[in-house]
Amino acid sequence: RGPPRRPGLLAYTSSSACLFPNPFSSLYASTKAFLTMFATSVAAEVRSLGIDVVVVHPSPMATNFFKAGEGLDMLMAFKKVAQGPQVIADVLFSSAGRFVVRDQGLVTIFFRVVLKALDSCFFAELTSWFAHTTGDYKKFTALRNEGRR
Repeated sequence: RGPPRRPGLLAYTSSSACLFPNPFSSLYASTKAFLTMFATSVAAEVRSLGIDVVVVHPSPMATNFFKAGEGLDMLMAFKKVAQGPQVIADVLFSSAGRFVVRDQGLVTIFFRVVLKALDSCFFAELTSWFAHTTGDYKKFTALRNEGRR
């Protein structure tokens, strides 16, 4: 006989940014990847206690997050398809007891499909080969070089 069951829910909001390399957002993406792995690991530890764990990878959310990244063209492109944050609460609670990881929204599902077609290691290589050709990379390289003068 195991320990007594104590029903509960641990809910985490991660990001689809955890699925692939994110030049200029590397700290954000890596902390979201950690959060997803942490939640999935904890889920295995506490399920037998009656505690559900769910981590959501939402598509872009219309929050103040975009203010911090106003200089990134790629981020501003995602802002155009952002949904209101109220979506996350609905997804978290409807997923409890049914899913550990829940991908929400078309952007996140699109990223998952891309990563099914392309190996994640290969995608990382492509990103490292071609990131320097993006407008964001060129803009921030120019700013960095100006700062050295």
